[in-house]
Amino acid sequence: MRLYKKALVLLLFFCLFFSGSTESIVQAKSSSKARAVKVVHKTVKSKKSASKNKIPKKKSVVKKQAVAVKKNKKAAVKKVTLKKNASIKKTATVKTLTAKTTSKPTITGASMNSIKSVKVYYGEATPSAISALSKYGAVIIEPYAFSKAQVDTLKAHGTKVYGYLSVMELEDQNKGLVNDSDYFYYHGKKYRIPQWKTYIMDLSKPHYQDILMNKVNSQIAAKDMDGVFLDTVGDIDDYFYKDPAVQNQFRQAYKTLLGKIKSSYPGLSLIQNWGFDTVKSTSAPYINGVMWEDFDKSVVSTDEWSQNWINYFRSVSGSIRLITVAPNTSSESYAQQLGFISTLNGNDIYNNL
Repeated sequence: MRLYKKALVLLLFFCLFFSGSTESIVQAKSSSKARAVKVVHKTVKSKKSASKNKIPKKKSVVKKQAVAVKKNKKAAVKKVTLKKNASIKKTATVKTLTAKTTSKPTITGASMNSIKSVKVYYGEATPSAISALSKYGAVIIEPYAFSKAQVDTLKAHGTKVYGYLSVMELEDQNKGLVNDSDYFYYHGKKYRIPQWKTYIMDLSKPHYQDILMNKVNSQIAAKDMDGVFLDTVGDIDDYFYKDPAVQNQFRQAYKTLLGKIKSSYPGLSLIQNWGFDTVKSTSAPYINGVMWEDFDKSVVSTDEWSQNWINYFRSVSGSIRLITVAPNTSSESYAQQLGFISTLNGNDIYNNL
């Protein structure tokens, strides 16, 4: 009996021992499987998150690249259409232009409707130069280089004569006449244009306007020229488009100067060089013509900014004639087909006949 009891106890002990080990093993396997499943799920979730993040990032890059291309295209368009564009690379939404301007007062002046050809020449008044220039409908010259008799000779051939006047930039002949206060100071410094080795002048100063009017009086009107060629007006648009207050100040001063010229010499015709926005906002009632330099067909025929201005000048051609300076014969022909006066010149130097 004792032996039986001992055997029964041993049997019970072994049953309890093996039962606990099996449960531990099962629990261990179950726990390991759970950890494995958890790790697998975490890995899958991580891959999905990575994919989710990767797709928008790729789209964002493409979108940024598209915007950059669009901005660069606009900047490039504006760059090739401005005369002296350096830091002036103006990126703006192109708006359709209309012929709507302030009402134009009745002004007199040499009519430009009969002009078919124009020559810009800033060289010396040699006999050969006068002979060559007399073949054009109109010429733009440096008044200091021509005497009244030479101007009369040109006019006797039916050529209209326009005298050069730099409105916004200091002319060499005037360096001894200006005061320090006549210069335009921007952020406390004289505004210098390194490309042309000159300075922007403060057109709002009466003394500087007197200097300009003195040239009109003594060099243009006194020599019985037909009109004034107003150069460097485009600086108002090109250099101050980011500063509306300064830009408006210059436009108002320019309007005052135009009023003085028209009041003193109503018979003078006025041609403005560049400054198209200033034409539309300010000078249209006073001028008879506008010059568009660097009128390159390869650019202006496809550029939206240029096409809008072409349409504008065609719409006001009855009162404002557009003169284009073409770099090649193809561009010259294109301008003439549009109804504009065109002159051929390969660069910005006008000393050649």
